[in-house]
Amino acid sequence: MEMTKIDKPWGYEILLGELRGWRVKILHITKGHRLSKQYHREKVEYMFNLDDETWEFIPPFKVHRPEAHEDDCTIMELSKGSDEDIIRLEDDYGRVEDPSAEFKIQETYGLQALKPIASS
Repeated sequence: MEMTKIDKPWGYEILLGELRGWRVKILHITKGHRLSKQYHREKVEYMFNLDDETWEFIPPFKVHRPEAHEDDCTIMELSKGSDEDIIRLEDDYGRVEDPSAEFKIQETYGLQALKPIASS
């Protein structure tokens, strides 16, 4: 598999490879930028910050938003599940698909409790 670089509004990502459903990427976030505030229904992620050597496990329905404050940030992402499984709640680049029509975040419950909203 050939490495693939994809430019993003917040920087870029490089797909390093896939094996048995697991995908490895490098996310390079440019200083002052951030990804969408988002969660996934099924996708599982491990994010390893290569700059400060910290990591975070991101299970389904955990709201997360990586960002680069004072310097560029490089993250290695190990994930299982579809890259299409993304619900954007907020986005600095206009990519929100109106999640309020489908879900409501109840932030008082640790950002993980999601409640369906009935359609009218």
